[in-house]
Amino acid sequence: MDENKIFAIFKKLPKQDKNTYKLKKVKLSLKDDLEETYEEFRYAYEEAVSGIDFMENWIERISSFKAELSNAVDNYVINGAVGSLEEYTTELKTKLETLELGARDLGLEPSEIWNWYDEARTDADDADLAYKEFLEKYREVVNDSNNGLNDFL
Repeated sequence: MDENKIFAIFKKLPKQDKNTYKLKKVKLSLKDDLEETYEEFRYAYEEAVSGIDFMENWIERISSFKAELSNAVDNYVINGAVGSLEEYTTELKTKLETLELGARDLGLEPSEIWNWYDEARTDADDADLAYKEFLEKYREVVNDSNNGLNDFL
């Protein structure tokens, strides 16, 4: 196409002043800003909405786990023998001391009278520490199961 024809076409277009172009530029700039902001907003909004189900799922899982944990730990402590360890330890130590006195009177070692003496004495001597450590771990499980995550929001 000829350059003159192009100029002729442009001359036929309605003339607009420079302010019209600036207004359109402002409108386009605002529109672009709105679109960008709305896109970021939608991402955050959709994440919040989908996060409701995400968090509810975790609440259910935590609740289920806590119930399972509570049942297991309670059964272990209530139905297990660990709660009687102090009583059994005292009783065992008393009987071992009786054995030791009797063995001394006979001029023997307690292990010569009862084959399990050395193991029983070691276990009885270690029982207080084992019970103390068990209680610490038990309390840690109880405390940890009642505490949640860090609250970042």
